[in-house]
Amino acid sequence: MPGIGRYIIENTKQKENHEALKKILAYFVDMASDIEVNGEKVPGWYVSKANQLLEKDRIMFPEGNFNCGLAHGIPGPLSFMALSIQKGIEIPGQREAVLKITNWLMKWKQVDSGWPSRLSFQEVATSKISHSYPKRQGWCYGDPGVARSIYLAGKALGDTAAIRSAVGAYQDIIVEPKEEWELVSPTFCHGRAGLLQMLIRMAKDEENQISVQSIVELVHYIEESYDPNAPFGFRDIESNGEKSHQLNKAGLLEGVTGVLLPLLSLSSVEEPWWDGAFLLS
Repeated sequence: MPGIGRYIIENTKQKENHEALKKILAYFVDMASDIEVNGEKVPGWYVSKANQLLEKDRIMFPEGNFNCGLAHGIPGPLSFMALSIQKGIEIPGQREAVLKITNWLMKWKQVDSGWPSRLSFQEVATSKISHSYPKRQGWCYGDPGVARSIYLAGKALGDTAAIRSAVGAYQDIIVEPKEEWELVSPTFCHGRAGLLQMLIRMAKDEENQISVQSIVELVHYIEESYDPNAPFGFRDIESNGEKSHQLNKAGLLEGVTGVLLPLLSLSSVEEPWWDGAFLLS
């Protein structure tokens, strides 16, 4: 739904679109209200066991979870509401919802491991992390996506603490050994191209805060995956921890299109508006 709303932001002159946008915003403002689950007051973006799509998640989170990934969790609605404010579109309670979600995400950032991909019901109810979660510095899950949503929220609200937190997260990422990023694939969703586009955005928005050299090194890291014998030049790599599969895809999310667009963004003199689909701008 945040993605649909982001598309509508670009065409609000039609009355029907503007009304639809307000309904989407109202849905997320309402989601930001607390609810009661198992006798505990928790944020409304709680995902119950029944609504968890993967069986492994239902096993790992028998009482439900709170998703912290940009692609599937609360950072997506946060980015959407923040971008709406920046575009001059807001409804009552929207700023309060943005502030609440921003503060909640900032609360859960761990000093040594960044943001968890998910939090269990018990972790949120007790305000204490007890699981060890895999780390990936991607768009779908990981610090870059979460930090970008916090950055956009900070810009929308004029919250300098949120902006500093987001910029600091990126500065920490670029000094990590690239092996720790866990970005095996060159693609956008869960790979290196997504990180590249987010670094480009942060460098553009916060001049001198993200080193140009880190972007150049990431480009080289993507180029290492180029295979002239592959049908599209780059393959998506999916790993389940035991086996890796190389897949030939042409699409934007997990295919070669999503690899090439960030590379083109580096040489483009025009605003790379396409990444709005990923709630980055």
